[in-house]
Amino acid sequence: MHRPRMHYSPEQRARVIEEFSNTGRIDLACSLAGVRPEAHYRWLKRHPAYKAAFQAALRQAVDLLEAEAWRRAHDGCERPVVSHGRIMEMQQRDQDGKLKFDADDKPVMGPLVVREYSDSLIQFLLKGRRREVYGDKTEFSNPDGTPLGVKVEIKLTGGLDASGS
Repeated sequence: MHRPRMHYSPEQRARVIEEFSNTGRIDLACSLAGVRPEAHYRWLKRHPAYKAAFQAALRQAVDLLEAEAWRRAHDGCERPVVSHGRIMEMQQRDQDGKLKFDADDKPVMGPLVVREYSDSLIQFLLKGRRREVYGDKTEFSNPDGTPLGVKVEIKLTGGLDASGS
């Protein structure tokens, strides 16, 4: 069954772009803007200004992801310590590092957390920023270490015509 084509306002197109730049998800951006995703793909084909705005929003969304990857790699993330299915607790401290007590002079308890850093995120960030140093390298050489010379020759035989059949 063919659904009738909806007519969307320029404001809705702008809202799709705005929401996408914040979420990085076209399905969510369209939903928040009240637009069918098919309309977004049609606009990409038919409206150069929309396509340019979407490409800028895509760069912004990727920048947000990269910033989050950097934060997790550099600053780490706090994770609760779990033992036997329960979150472990410890006495909390104030901003000056002093142990906290409630009004009844009982220790103020909170979750025991550890800060974890992501080695794999660090690796990806370094590969992306300094590929010449940290990127994957594949080098072929002769047993004596000299560069391997490679010549590739493709010879078609048989009855193939221009269409490949």
